[in-house]
Amino acid sequence: MKNIKYTLLAFGLLLAASCGKEYDIEAVLPEPALTIELNDVKTGIIKDASPDDEFRVGRKATLKASWNSNTRDNNTVVQWATSNDNITIARPDSYASATTYTNHEMEVTANSVGTTTVTVQVGDNTCSYDVEVLHLADFRPEQDGYRMKFFPLYNHYEYYRAEWDFGDGNTYTWYASLNDTKYTNYNKYYAAKGTYNVALSLYDRNGNLIDRNTKAVTLN
Repeated sequence: MKNIKYTLLAFGLLLAASCGKEYDIEAVLPEPALTIELNDVKTGIIKDASPDDEFRVGRKATLKASWNSNTRDNNTVVQWATSNDNITIARPDSYASATTYTNHEMEVTANSVGTTTVTVQVGDNTCSYDVEVLHLADFRPEQDGYRMKFFPLYNHYEYYRAEWDFGDGNTYTWYASLNDTKYTNYNKYYAAKGTYNVALSLYDRNGNLIDRNTKAVTLN
């Protein structure tokens, strides 16, 4: 019983000593030794822009590794690696000194759809980050009677030629213009209700396929 009293007394003195003072609990917690984030997504097919935060095929972004000062020493270097070829790191074989700085940025390009694990090593510390690449040739279907409206999720300056296959034997090709967004959306009339495999393919000015995406679209 005596020990409990002494414990309560000590706790009361601690509260009295801290009265009127504010403490930042997070400030005394250990910082993560190493973190990675993806930001600054840009398009680069025809011109640079920042249409949204989605990392899609053909777009570029910046991977930023950050670490606290305790992570580095006089011999610390930064090294990047990826688990597959869905994204490309600008300088995969290069090293950057981490002796002076506490962050390092690396440009990456989205090549194909899928998940890539990016690993960065700073000294003896390693951190991994999963980067998800989405289709650039993505679209949202919306039914209006026997008409299906297709709303592409890309920008008109991210490709040169778009080829639609509506799954009923009909196709449509459109050539993008830098300043013309008139035909970005497309309306398609179907003769009968049912499910159609709609494919959208995007090409660059040299005829190279950028991305292709197929969706099962149901007309009720």
